[in-house]
Amino acid sequence: MQRLVDEELALVKPLLQGPRINTEVKSIVLGASPGYVWVDDGQQPETALLYSQGQSGFYVVGRARKCWIAQALAQAVAHLPKGIVTYIELSSHSDAWDRLLRDELGVLGAEEWVQWVYRQEPHDCSGTAQPSGVQSSESQICAVTPAWLKETSADTQWLQSILRSWWSSLDRFWQWGAGYAAVVDGEAVSCCYTSFVAHGGHWALGVDTKEEYRRRGLAGAVTRAMVDHCCQRGITMDWDCMDSNVPSKRLAEGCGFLPAFTYTVFTLDHVPKSS
Repeated sequence: MQRLVDEELALVKPLLQGPRINTEVKSIVLGASPGYVWVDDGQQPETALLYSQGQSGFYVVGRARKCWIAQALAQAVAHLPKGIVTYIELSSHSDAWDRLLRDELGVLGAEEWVQWVYRQEPHDCSGTAQPSGVQSSESQICAVTPAWLKETSADTQWLQSILRSWWSSLDRFWQWGAGYAAVVDGEAVSCCYTSFVAHGGHWALGVDTKEEYRRRGLAGAVTRAMVDHCCQRGITMDWDCMDSNVPSKRLAEGCGFLPAFTYTVFTLDHVPKSS
């Protein structure tokens, strides 16, 4: 198995076929999101294993290969910075891979759950978003730009840590995406932001709210502002959440997203051993 450098990532593009290729995978192959890519063949790969730093998860694409994935995971983790991976989350793009993962990781004690991907196309936009800078009774919704971050008196440490966890640096975030934050009592406490990008104006969105500020409608406010931002620019948006995360699904549906597809995530509480 060979790790690809940035200049070689285009080798994986032919493997990105089918309706269940996540924006996360496309964003890594595009070179936008920080991650790692390994392939079975450095010249003409048929199978690729990817790791997303932001999502802290693995993805496998291409031809489904028997008796390959456990060894590939062990080798990949061995090449990552020590301690960065202590458990495995892995998903695929095909039923063939899902069957193999269920069989081969199942014997290692893997569990699984279903993820939903919701999508909103620009032509589906309802135009009901809250514009940036609107002051509500509790919060102010602000576009997260370099100028705002420099000029604001609000505490943005939590916000910056969220964005860096997905993009490694704020400069990289601003190069590829955008975001909106809710400021309450002089602190940025909720945000909606670009988490991944794909060619053709296609973003995945993420949303986070500090625990003590949840259930106040802040996530909805920043998400509506972000949706409006994307709609005005003709950007297609994806929203990814666990099937069991009912509040997240309701938020997506309330902001105009429609179900696009589901996929299965397999998880191991340990890293497979290399044979």
